[in-house]
Amino acid sequence: MGAATGTLDRGAWQPPKWSRRSSVSSSTLQNPSEVSVLVVEDNEDVRSSCSDILRTVGYTVIEAADGEDALSLLTTMRFDAMVLDLKMPRRDGASLLSALSEPPAVVVVSAYELDDKTRHRAGSTIVAHLSKPVPPQQLLDAIADAT
Repeated sequence: MGAATGTLDRGAWQPPKWSRRSSVSSSTLQNPSEVSVLVVEDNEDVRSSCSDILRTVGYTVIEAADGEDALSLLTTMRFDAMVLDLKMPRRDGASLLSALSEPPAVVVVSAYELDDKTRHRAGSTIVAHLSKPVPPQQLLDAIADAT
């Protein structure tokens, strides 16, 4: 995070001209514009930074400020992947995962570790756990692996 603003430090990062995407067949490239990602993060600066990074390469991104907002969105919309913070007001990430019968692929982005109970409940839906601040390319790689 940037020292003064609390945002992800993008530095000299530039979006790639193309990204590898996995799907049913590893030889198939998935167009990012066909992938929807829900970014669930209570810190507005971090949420906006993650969303901007994903939008830059063409992902369709919807934002939620906490687990309650995310739960409402997840009951009405389909997402291919979810970027999820663990510690949030109203409903935290672990509680959100517990409430979902079929969550999308999850990339946890948090300063906190995922406890064993939550990891067990979430099963294979958690495809990556990234520590804040997340380098942009690391976030893009995790979402590519998730989709």
